[in-house]
Amino acid sequence: MRRFYSYGPVDCEEHFCVPRKGLVQECLEQMIGNPDKGGHYFTIWAPRQTGKTWLMHQVKSRIEAEYKDKFIVGHMSMQGTVIRDEEPADAFLQWVPRLIRDAFGLFISQPANWGEWLDLFSRYNDLFNRPVILFIDEFDRLPARSMPGSGWQ
Repeated sequence: MRRFYSYGPVDCEEHFCVPRKGLVQECLEQMIGNPDKGGHYFTIWAPRQTGKTWLMHQVKSRIEAEYKDKFIVGHMSMQGTVIRDEEPADAFLQWVPRLIRDAFGLFISQPANWGEWLDLFSRYNDLFNRPVILFIDEFDRLPARSMPGSGWQ
């Protein structure tokens, strides 16, 4: 018997849900774009409990099923990443090995600086052998000074 659920990603087999197939397809097409022309990013902004994480899980599952040989897909949640106000912006870097492990099952050393963080995803690095699609959940949990455009390098 299905039940109402509003505390995280909905399982359509267990909970009442609306599959939102059109939205999932649109998001999938945005993520894949033209795979031969490189990547891009986009942000999903919506109020709490409206299905953002559910949407990411749906699209991630579709990409893994339909493009498993074309992309490496990972999911990072910043929810447990705690950076105190008095810490410098690069305090985020101490979290990177755990985030990479949880997202991709890979074990790496902590990047020494922001350049090494970016290099993890470079096509010239040997860490990934295919293009990466990375879903980042709860990005707004990071302090503003740790986000792109805030002067970090």
